[in-house]
Amino acid sequence: MSVVWLHGSGLSGATWAGFAGIAPDLPGHGSAPRAASPTVQSFADALMPQLPDQMHLVGHSLGGMVALELAARLKDRVLSLVTIEAVPTVHISRTARITAQIALWLFRRLGPGGVARLSGLGQPPKVAAHIKPQIAAMSRDGMEDSLTAAFAYDGRPRLADVTAPALVIVGKNNRQTHAGAQLMAEQLPNATFEIMPGGHILHIEAPDALRTRITQFQEAHL
Repeated sequence: MSVVWLHGSGLSGATWAGFAGIAPDLPGHGSAPRAASPTVQSFADALMPQLPDQMHLVGHSLGGMVALELAARLKDRVLSLVTIEAVPTVHISRTARITAQIALWLFRRLGPGGVARLSGLGQPPKVAAHIKPQIAAMSRDGMEDSLTAAFAYDGRPRLADVTAPALVIVGKNNRQTHAGAQLMAEQLPNATFEIMPGGHILHIEAPDALRTRITQFQEAHL
């Protein structure tokens, strides 16, 4: 059974090295061309031909939004859904909206290179070393597409359409995602909400613990 791993904004499928399964590049990231439009829905459209008939879906941050959209569309093809540090929309609170607006404003002023330099601030060294070169390698258009897509998406109407059991994970150190992720867990038909030690880039900061928890959840829903 295939596990499909969807990365966050500014990263690529390579971020999932060490996690067994399929890890495609989102549109505008890695080697993937840009999507037809800068929306989560268009990102999901671009990925559809690459997906297996049956899968466990795992999505981090923006990839979690795309995973939610795919799980709502594909229903019985998705055996389980795991989101990591993802929210169904940044419009759930004023603070989240402002944070997203600041991120987009900073990017438009600084470009991928400037954002890459800022992205390591406050992060554990191994996280900073992982994310900075990937963000710096992004094209300006690809990065802006990803931020625009995340800012515009509202997946709340899609939550009731997800039939797969879901595990909604957040990092203890990044409280900005907690309210949105908890709302997602509450409104998904069959979901568990968990807080794990670490920050936004859990798969780099605590890969062993994250891998173990996800594997346990998926094996329970074969």
